[in-house]
This record gives sequence, structure tokens and C-alpha cells, in this order.
Amino acid sequence: MLFVLIAVGINLYLPFIMRQVIDGLTAQSLDRNILLRLLGTYLLLGTISVIVSRLLRRIPLKLSHKIEYALRTDVFRHLTRLDQEYYRGERTGDLMTRMSSDINLVRDAIGQGLLQGIRTLAVLLLASVVMVLTQPELAGLVFALYFPMVGIFFLILRVMRRRQKDLQEHVSDVSNFSQESFSGIRCIK
Repeated sequence: MLFVLIAVGINLYLPFIMRQVIDGLTAQSLDRNILLRLLGTYLLLGTISVIVSRLLRRIPLKLSHKIEYALRTDVFRHLTRLDQEYYRGERTGDLMTRMSSDINLVRDAIGQGLLQGIRTLAVLLLASVVMVLTQPELAGLVFALYFPMVGIFFLILRVMRRRQKDLQEHVSDVSNFSQESFSGIRCIK
């Protein structure tokens, strides 16, 4: 969490450095030493931000892959312990889809989903404070537009979830058909 705040804080501070450079050059009140110091600070903070962001991505990705491996192992172990009667009642395509799609969704949610959720929340809170302190009128306009955008986002998310489920069912049907067809070919041979 600390690294997220550092990365977000740096990314929110970089435009202030650019504003000082632009305002100083426009007013012709910026001497060479101050300009070099500001640009050096900008480059240093930008580099730190990139490094911290890269580190932030690696940690959840490694964690999510370990969790994915553990989930796949547990599910496989459970499936191999089940009685043969269970498999007569279940479609093989459904089981294969669950083993791949559902576990991949969990991995993605833990990996990038968790990181992006925390980062988005931090950006939203810190950027809101910066906007209100910098220009309250413009911040009010942004906040007025923000809530309808969030509503639209959740409507789109609901449609995407429904379509994801439909797609998963379709993949399950195709996988089941393929599995039964290949099993039938083996029996005929």
C-alpha cells in the first residue's frame, strides 16, 4: 500500500513541476540553474515512479500465479478423488471450462484486479484533494460528471458479465461436443 501511495503521489506531483517550468519560462523568470534543477527532479521522480510501478506489478502477478497453481492443484486433486458416477452425470466440457476459465478469472482478479483497485482508489482520493486545492470550481464540475460516468461504467460492467457468462457457456458446449466427438472416434476405431 505504501508503494501505491508513493507512485500515485509522484505521478500527481510531476504536473506541478511542469507547471513551474512552463510558468517560469512564460514569465521569463526562470534562470538556467533552477530550470536544470526542476528538470532533474522531474526525471528523477519519473524514474522512481516507473521503478515503483514495475515492482508493484510483479508482486501481485507472482502471488496470483501461485494462487492459480494451488487452485488448479486442489481442483485436480478433488476431481481425481470423485467417483465415476459423478462423471457420468456431468458434462466433460463444463468441467474443462471450469478448470480453465474460472481459475483464470480468479487469477486475473487477484493479480491485476486487486492492484488496479487499490491504485484507482488512491488516485481518486489523492487527485480529488489536489483538484479541490488547485481549482475548486473545476473540481466541482469534474465531480458532477464523475457519478454519471460511474453509473454508466457499472451498467457496461453488468452487460460484460452477462456476456462473459454466455461466452463461458458456449465454450463449455463446444468443449463438451469436442470431447464427446473425440471419445466417440476412439470407440469407433
